[in-house]
Amino acid sequence: MASTSKYPERFGSSGRELWGEIDSKFSLNVPEKLVLKQACRAADRLDEIQAEMNGQALVVQGKVQPVANPLMVEFRLQAQLLTKLIASLRIPDVAPEQPVSRPQRRGGARGTYATNPAALAVVRDAQ
Repeated sequence: MASTSKYPERFGSSGRELWGEIDSKFSLNVPEKLVLKQACRAADRLDEIQAEMNGQALVVQGKVQPVANPLMVEFRLQAQLLTKLIASLRIPDVAPEQPVSRPQRRGGARGTYATNPAALAVVRDAQ
């Protein structure tokens, strides 16, 4: 039975806000919706980590010396993941009065890079 919710799963406040903002303005295909779903999960994880970090020290005692709080490390990794997921959606940054259009998509593998004949000659001479 299909869900009647506009969200594909139970997101937290940041996940719902991210999904609602992007899904309402852009028509995404299935793979893009899967990426958006992962981005929403990452946004919610960032909220959970932030709530857990409140009141904790940024530096904790490690086995030998003080180290960064592991929650800070995970927060940084989740923030990087969220940034990469949103960037992979290639959502254009447009002013409200401009028409919304998707940027060019590149398909297929890139061709081989051109070789530098001078560099090949150096390698041949070295042998």
